[in-house]
Amino acid sequence: MKLNAADLISQLVAEEWEDIIPVHSILVVDALRPDGSHGLHLAHDYESPPWVLLGMLKAIMVDLESRWMLKDWIDVDDED
Repeated sequence: MKLNAADLISQLVAEEWEDIIPVHSILVVDALRPDGSHGLHLAHDYESPPWVLLGMLKAIMVDLESRWMLKDWIDVDDED
């Protein structure tokens, strides 16, 4: 199925950022398969070059890793 960037934008995203015009988009879903195994599923618009999609994924990784490293984790032994 050929998707454009706007096809992958959910209603929630459209409502949150009403003024955006999607240019490139990617959707990653971790889902359970019928046999109970996890499957990673990816959909992206057909107009984006691979280097743009990789750049988007790398930017998200950096952002998530930064947030993860800054998060105050509670150790089970520290809960007393």
